[in-house]
Amino acid sequence: MAKITKFKKLKFICIILCPLLITSIITIKTPIVHAKLSENSTLVPVKTNYVERESIIVDNDTHFASFSFPGIGAIDDPYIIENHNITSGTGSGIRIRDTTVYFIIRDCYISYYTNGIRLNSVAPNTSIITNNICYNTYDYGIDIIATEQANVTNNYISSDLEGIYRLNTGISSTNSYSNYIANNTCLNGELYGIHVANSYSSIIHNNTCINSDYGIKVSQSNSSTISNNLCSSNVYSEISIQVSGSCIVVDNICSDSTKLLGSLKYGMYVSFSDGSTIENNSFDMSGLSLYHLTLAGYESYTIRFNEVNSKLLGYFKHEEDLILSYPIYGQIILINCTNTLIANQDFHDLPLEAIFVYESPDTHITQNFFRRIGRYAVNIQQSPYCGVTYNYFEDNYYFGLHLNSADYATIGDNTFLRSVRSISCYLSNAPYITANIFEQTSQTDIEIHRCLSASISENICDNSGIVLYNELNYGLVLDEADHAYVIDNTFYKYEGYGIEIVRTDHSEIVFNLIQENEDYGIYLTNSQYNAIHHNTFQDNNINGDSQAYSDTSANDNNWYDSLLNEGNYWSDWSGTGHYYVGFEEDPYPLGEPHVPPIISEFHIHYSFILSILLLPFIAGIYYYRRIRN
Repeated sequence: MAKITKFKKLKFICIILCPLLITSIITIKTPIVHAKLSENSTLVPVKTNYVERESIIVDNDTHFASFSFPGIGAIDDPYIIENHNITSGTGSGIRIRDTTVYFIIRDCYISYYTNGIRLNSVAPNTSIITNNICYNTYDYGIDIIATEQANVTNNYISSDLEGIYRLNTGISSTNSYSNYIANNTCLNGELYGIHVANSYSSIIHNNTCINSDYGIKVSQSNSSTISNNLCSSNVYSEISIQVSGSCIVVDNICSDSTKLLGSLKYGMYVSFSDGSTIENNSFDMSGLSLYHLTLAGYESYTIRFNEVNSKLLGYFKHEEDLILSYPIYGQIILINCTNTLIANQDFHDLPLEAIFVYESPDTHITQNFFRRIGRYAVNIQQSPYCGVTYNYFEDNYYFGLHLNSADYATIGDNTFLRSVRSISCYLSNAPYITANIFEQTSQTDIEIHRCLSASISENICDNSGIVLYNELNYGLVLDEADHAYVIDNTFYKYEGYGIEIVRTDHSEIVFNLIQENEDYGIYLTNSQYNAIHHNTFQDNNINGDSQAYSDTSANDNNWYDSLLNEGNYWSDWSGTGHYYVGFEEDPYPLGEPHVPPIISEFHIHYSFILSILLLPFIAGIYYYRRIRN
């Protein structure tokens, strides 16, 4: 009997403690830390047989003769600059300009100069820079200007300095065509690991670029080849190709090994680079982002055989009746497709769009998971009649769903948990947003900007589980959103307004529950002819004079139903007279709420519900183990 009594006590303790333990585990969120990789683990490969000397400055062919370098400057007997330790000076450690002779710079160690090695206006195919170390240079490690067919290989450029003395760019090529940049290591640049600008037909091959703002950036450099490079843990993008047509971008690895996605970075960013081929690249914790202003520009790309997080990058154009229901995609891009179904996918750990839809009407996105997506979990542009339903969005760092010029969208029955901004509609008329659940959003749950005739109904916007410091969040923002219809929604416990209405006319806000928001339940500015009635205002702006506010720029709004002469329920109404909302008033306050308020002690958070549901399973395991023992 004592054994049974003891078991019952243990079982009782388990039942009491398990919900508390599970609740705390589920609700703890690890803070996002923004940091670059330290280079402490990367040793600078310094040789021991360098000869110390001051900087080497060569301004023309004859100047080479004043140095005692081996060689005569011929193609079969070039000048050799090697094994020098050039430390602590101004300008460039080695600078060569306006030459036509052949030379090789190799096995030199250059540190604490503004630039390590700089070539300017050197004749085509006369220069080789190889096996050098440029360490803690302040501006450029290697800088190639107006020099064609330079060969830059096997160099190591790094810095552990901070602030104004930090390395700007590892290797830079400007106005220099057909250069070969290969097998170099570029670490810890303030801006770029490798930057190629106005340098067409460049080859950037098998380099390692880690921990700069941009790993590799190619701009205005048509017909360049970027291949077999490893770019990791760079802040804004691993590889960026801008205004560089007909480039070949193949066999690269783009990885965010820091696992920090909150900086809204790009894995590979390609913009205005018509006719480029993006093939066989691997993205880990990153992905591909395209930007163009025309359909023809998007259609000009060849994109195939790429992987995102060990899954396929699905790039589709000119497809009809496409069904993507097998969970094999890490990222999906649709260009000029019609009637596409995307279902059952699990997208996670991307710094940009999981799904990008461009000029692809009737796209239906349903029953997918979107977790830890950085920029837009779903980005739909210029694609009418799309549907986004029954999806689960969790811990996304910016927009969960963004519509731009996508009319007649249906957004329903989705769950958004801990987004920064959950739904944003821009220039997208007649969106139908219904029956979604929002929890713990840090900025705004629903934004409607420059859209006509939005319908927003039966959404639960619950911010009760989040604490913000020096930051406001909002349930719904209507900005230039005329003829909106907002009905039967709940806006609960926001740090800012439950609903903000800006430059919006002829809209209806009715039968909503607006409760316990720190600021006003509804705030109107520059808005006219709106009807606001039969809403329940419960304990908003608790230390203020009223629960809603209409400023001097908002006028002719009706805070009551003009047919029934019934206004809104205000929990702090005195019971007699009008209820004043800034410079307007509700002349017919309701004595009882049409929509009952939430009773806080009975408002059970989802994690607590999950804990309760898990109790039988936990108790069963415990009981089974007790029997076996």
